[in-house]
Amino acid sequence: MEPDHLAQLSRRYARYSHSLPGLSLALGGLVMLLLLFAPLFLDEHAHVCWENQRGLLALIVALLLAGWLLIKEWMRQRIYQSLGIAEARSSTAEIVFTKLLATAIALVAFAYPVKALAAQPHPDPLPTDIQIYVGLTACLALPWCTLRFIRGVQEGILWFILCFWGLALAWIFPLAEPFKNGEGPLAMIVFLTIPLAYFGGLIVGLVQHFNFMRLAREIRSQETPDE
Repeated sequence: MEPDHLAQLSRRYARYSHSLPGLSLALGGLVMLLLLFAPLFLDEHAHVCWENQRGLLALIVALLLAGWLLIKEWMRQRIYQSLGIAEARSSTAEIVFTKLLATAIALVAFAYPVKALAAQPHPDPLPTDIQIYVGLTACLALPWCTLRFIRGVQEGILWFILCFWGLALAWIFPLAEPFKNGEGPLAMIVFLTIPLAYFGGLIVGLVQHFNFMRLAREIRSQETPDE
């Protein structure tokens, strides 16, 4: 193999190993759909009281966000680092983007509980204990997870959307009401943006994944000794 071609293959492989999300985009789109339908599912179960519904939704949101992080890191190690870990240093722009993203998510994580707890004369409905615990944990965990696990712009944008909508649903459970009736600007925004984001993430993620599989086959064929 020519050295220049080998270097090109190595650089392309390093991008997947380091920052390109691949299937995690498609997985993130699925999580977005689950976030959309979770309050509708809970609302259909009338035997679950209102307060317990809100607490359960906060736990579901936390599990979905944590699950996406764990599964996408597992896929990165098992699929996109299957030929070994390629060293790729983050650029200055990537480092700045990640720090700004962590700051933005921290602000969002603090804004929802502050709004819910500081409403005057009293928030209606009152946040449950589970909502408060999950919300306070999110204020600390989400910015740290951003700095530790999020790589690249595409993954960062998806992570911000997941955190934004997840925290909104966890703290403002009545958002489910306009979803059911399809009324109001919020319902229109959600029903338009989430399907578009899902199908966009699915298509881009699958394209990146199939490109990586072709790249991996090419690298393996070059590593096989000539007969």
